[in-house]
Amino acid sequence: MARIDTKRVQKNKVMILTNGEHSEKNYFELLKSKLHTYYSINVKFENADPLGLVEKAIVISPEYNRVWCVFDVDDFQTHDKVRKAVRLAQSSENINIACSNRAFEVWLLNHYHAFRSKATTRQLDQFMASLLFEINSSLTSYDKTNVAILKNHFVPKCETAMLNAKKMHQTLIRDTSSLRSDGAPPSIWELKPLQRCTGFLNFY
Repeated sequence: MARIDTKRVQKNKVMILTNGEHSEKNYFELLKSKLHTYYSINVKFENADPLGLVEKAIVISPEYNRVWCVFDVDDFQTHDKVRKAVRLAQSSENINIACSNRAFEVWLLNHYHAFRSKATTRQLDQFMASLLFEINSSLTSYDKTNVAILKNHFVPKCETAMLNAKKMHQTLIRDTSSLRSDGAPPSIWELKPLQRCTGFLNFY
């Protein structure tokens, strides 16, 4: 009987941990279904702040080729949780961070426009509602739990989002290896150059 290469099995596993119960988890579940890859990809919601998410990733990281921690900045920077999460993740070779500053809606907006405006979480929701109405006048509000909206209007335009994110990255970032002086990290797509974004989507 042929021996099972357990190391090879391990190297085929990727975990995406997110503290976004709706938009983030649903988006990556949909994106996963579109990918043609030999990786076994799991998407899991974890009710934790950014630091807690990375701590969880460290515990499970030996089981996976890569673990991605996906979270929003929101108000966590006031507690220094984001900075600590970034530093902790950097201590592990197979843990990656994808953080949205301020919220995941920044990434969603990039599916249609290179979004570079500073905005509050409430304003981002308003921008999303306006965008959806622009796409389809029957969409009069933004519902984070609406999987159909993500499936029909955002996931198919993921490559456009990456191109727009690259424009934003080139415009806003001078040093991708450090945090801003105000303590807030760059957005998910500022923090990682486009090739790392592509790597994220290919889970390698």
